[in-house]
Amino acid sequence: NRTSPFAFTGNKFEFRMVGSSANIACPNFIINTIVAEELSKFADALENSKDFNKDLNKLLADTVKKHKRILFSGNSYSKEWKKEAEKRGLLNLKTTVDALPTYALDKNVKVFEKHKVLNKNEIHSRTEILLENYFNIVHIEALTALDMARKEITPAVLKYEKFLLEELKAKRELGGFNTDLEESVLEELSNLTSIFAQLIKRFSANLEKYDKESSNYEKAKYCKDVLLVDMSNLREVADKMEIILGKEYHPFPTYEDILYSVKY
Repeated sequence: NRTSPFAFTGNKFEFRMVGSSANIACPNFIINTIVAEELSKFADALENSKDFNKDLNKLLADTVKKHKRILFSGNSYSKEWKKEAEKRGLLNLKTTVDALPTYALDKNVKVFEKHKVLNKNEIHSRTEILLENYFNIVHIEALTALDMARKEITPAVLKYEKFLLEELKAKRELGGFNTDLEESVLEELSNLTSIFAQLIKRFSANLEKYDKESSNYEKAKYCKDVLLVDMSNLREVADKMEIILGKEYHPFPTYEDILYSVKY
């Protein structure tokens, strides 16, 4: 079931559900306005027709020819379809920040106003509200991620490094013991903590620049291009350290802990 946001399944269309945090009202009235606009065009073409069947067949044929490029029955998540969609001249808005500004394009405003759904001011206000909601959430997530990195992950890793150093020291003092394991784990962890510290520093500096962005769009774009990238990079290194870290040193429950901690 990986074909289209509006998959035609033989005798009906299936519409994809919105994300759990989203209100279904917004996509509903947008879809209904789009359908109303197309039906209005069809009505204009057919209501004064002198030969209805002939004009209807021509209208159907012309419509399919004009919009055939949007029809696709393969896997729309594949890399091949992205190339094909680009070849067909179709939009590929990859992120929320890419998509939201299209809300207030002149052609969209005209359609909303024509059907008395929203006026220009209402459309622009909705765009600004959605952008503000986006960057506020990402900003809170970024602050939380940095806080977790500084106050939870870093102390846990340093504590485990201390344990390894004490083990290494004890073995060397006693003599005759192989320390390859302690040395290799410590070296790997030390390299990762060095990268982690640099990422925290850069992340912190980028967070301070966040408030310097003026417009809602620029703030949202900064969150997408900078803060989300910083969070992803930080997470990548944290995941690598988590694999090395001893279980009792983990600052957060693992998926295994969550799945099997419920007692019956």
